[in-house]
Amino acid sequence: MLDPSTGFRGRWTQWLVERNRRGMRLMLWLGAVLYPGFGALDYLLLRANPAARDALRFLWITRGIFLAITIALLFVVNRRIFTRHPNLFTAGYMVLAAGGISVMTAFLGGLSSPYYAGLSLVIVATGLIFVWRPQVVALQSAVVLLSFIIPNALLHRVGEATVAASNLMFLVGMAFVAATGQVMHYRSQREMLASQVRLEETKASLERAHNELKALDSFKSQFFANITHEFKTPLAMVLAPLELILQGEMGELASAHRSTFESMFRSGLKLLKMIGDLLDLSRLEESKLRLKVAEHDIVEYLRGLVAQVQPLAHRKGIELALDASTPSSFVWCDIERIERVFLNLLSNATKFTPPGGHVNVLVRGLGPRTEVVVEDDGPGFPPEKADRIFERFYQVDMGGTRRYGGTGIGLALAKEIVELHGGRIWAESSRGARFTVELLRDKEHFRPDVLERRGPTRDVPEGNRANDRGLMDFAVQMAARDEYRLLDIVEATERRVSVRDSDEDTKPHLALVVDDTPDIIRLVHNSLRAYFKVISADDGLKGLEMAARERPSLIIADLMMPGIDGLELTRRLRASDETRHIPILMLTAKGDLEDRVAGLETGVSAYLAKPFSPRELLSTARALVHAQETTADIVLTQRMDSLEIVAGGLAHEINNPLNYLKN
Repeated sequence: MLDPSTGFRGRWTQWLVERNRRGMRLMLWLGAVLYPGFGALDYLLLRANPAARDALRFLWITRGIFLAITIALLFVVNRRIFTRHPNLFTAGYMVLAAGGISVMTAFLGGLSSPYYAGLSLVIVATGLIFVWRPQVVALQSAVVLLSFIIPNALLHRVGEATVAASNLMFLVGMAFVAATGQVMHYRSQREMLASQVRLEETKASLERAHNELKALDSFKSQFFANITHEFKTPLAMVLAPLELILQGEMGELASAHRSTFESMFRSGLKLLKMIGDLLDLSRLEESKLRLKVAEHDIVEYLRGLVAQVQPLAHRKGIELALDASTPSSFVWCDIERIERVFLNLLSNATKFTPPGGHVNVLVRGLGPRTEVVVEDDGPGFPPEKADRIFERFYQVDMGGTRRYGGTGIGLALAKEIVELHGGRIWAESSRGARFTVELLRDKEHFRPDVLERRGPTRDVPEGNRANDRGLMDFAVQMAARDEYRLLDIVEATERRVSVRDSDEDTKPHLALVVDDTPDIIRLVHNSLRAYFKVISADDGLKGLEMAARERPSLIIADLMMPGIDGLELTRRLRASDETRHIPILMLTAKGDLEDRVAGLETGVSAYLAKPFSPRELLSTARALVHAQETTADIVLTQRMDSLEIVAGGLAHEINNPLNYLKN
C-alpha cells in the first residue's frame, strides 16, 4: 500500500519495491517448477551417450542448487532486507538463473548448444515481470549475455560456427528488444504514477478548498442569520411608532404628512420582508428550515387569496380569475410557506402584465397530486431561461434599463420551498409566462428531518437580550398582516404618482424627476416643493419626451431605469440643441467610481448617492440652477457686448460715406 503522505520520489520507490516483490514471488514459483522440470530434457539429450553421465550428474546438481536457492529466497522476499535491496535480489536471481543455463551449455555444445533457448526464456521473463531503472536493465542484460559467451569462449566450446553465430545474434537481438521494452515500461509506469500523484494532489487541494468554502459558507449563513436578527430589532422600533402615528395615537395627522408616513411605513415593511426572505434562504442553506404541515383545502385557500388580490389587480386594469376543475383538493403542506410561493407567482404576474391584461389561476386534481398554474398574457421571458430564473439572485433582465426591480430571491425561495414539500415547480413561456406548482397530497413523502417537531418558538438567537423578544414578537405579528403579505402585489399594481401643489404655478423653477420608484418621486417632490414646481416621469423615454416639451430648469434622473437608463437619457439630452443646456442631477444607489466617471463624461452635472439628505438634494438643485442662470447671464452679456461692437463698427462704416456725400 503506497503512503500518500510521501512525495512523488518516495511513492515511486515504494511502488517499484512492491511491484518487483510481486514479480519476484511469481518468478520464484516459476523457477521452482521450470528449472527442475527441464532436468527431463537433460536426460533425453544425454541418455544415449554413456560418457556423458558425469555431465548429466553435474547438470542435475546445478539444477538442485538453483532450486535450493529459489526455496530460500521464497522466505526472504517478504522480509525487510528485500525492501532495502530489491534490485540486488531480483536482478541477481535472474543472473543466477542465466548463469546456471550458461554453465550447462558448456556441456551441451557450447555456443551452438540448443540450451541458448533457456537464456532467451530468462531474457523474455525478465522484460515482462520486472520493472527496473535503465541502468539496472543494461547491466543485467550485459551480464546475462557475457555469462553465455565468456565460459564457452574460455573452454573453447564453440561447436558449429554458423549455429553459434545464429544463437548469439538471436540472443543479442532478443536482449536488446526486451531491454528497450523494459525501459519504456519503466518510464510509462513512472509517468502514470506521476499523473496519479498530481491528480491526488489536485483532488486534495480541491477538497481542502471545498471544506474551506463550506466553512466560510457556514460562517456566512450564521453571520447572515445573526445580522438579519439585528436588523429586525431596530426595524421593529421604527415600524411600531410609525404605526401608532398612522393610527392617530400621537395626535391628528395632516393629510400632507400622512402620505410621507405611509411611504415610510411601506418601505419599512419592504425591508422587513427582504430580511425574512434572506433568513429563510440562510435556513435552507443550513437545512434548518422546518415545515409545520397540516391538511388544507388548496382550492378554498386559493379562492380566498384571489379574492384578496383581485381589488389590487383591478386598479391596474388586470383581470384576475380562479378556475378550479375540482370543488376541493386537500393537501398536506405548511400553508404559510406555500402561501409565499403563490404570492410570489401572483406578484410577478401582476407586475409584468400590462394594464388590460389577464392573470389566471388554475387548479387541477391529478390523482395523488394537485397542480396549481399561474399564467398571464404579459411579455413572458426567453424560453432558454426557463431554468435559470429559479437560480438565486438571477433576473431575466440584469441590465440598467430593466423595467421592474427585484432582488432575484422570490422564485429561488419558491422553488426550494416547493421541493422541501416533495413537489415540483417549473416555468414555460409562450404568449406570456406560465408557472406550474405540483404538490403531493398525502404526508407520507415528507422526510422526518424537514418536519417541525417542537412547539412554536421565538426566532431569537442565543445571546440576545430578553427585552428584544417583545420587538421580535411584533415583527412576527407584522408578517402575518395583509399589508405585509400582499406588499409585493400592492407595489406591482400601484398607480403612477402625480403629486401637485396648489401654489406650484408661483414657483420660479420647474424640476423634472425621472424615476421608476413612486416613493423616490414623492421624496424628491417634498424636498424641492418650496422652490420648484415638480413634474415626473416613470421611465427614461417619457422623461426625454417631457424634457423636450416642458423645458425644465433642472432634471433629476435615476441611473437605473426602464426604457433607457440615466446615462443614455443624458446623452440624448446633450445631443439636442433644445435640452443640452439643462443641468442634470443623477441619483444612484450604485456608488461605483466608473459609473460616476462615465456619467460626468456623458454630461451629468452632479451625482447624489441613495440614500440622500433632502437638504443636500435641495442645496445641490438650487446650486445647479443658479450656476446655469449665471452662465446664461454671462453669455447674454457677452452677446450684448458683441452687438454693441458690431453696431459701432457699422455706424462708423455708414457715417463715412454719408459724410462724403454731404460734403
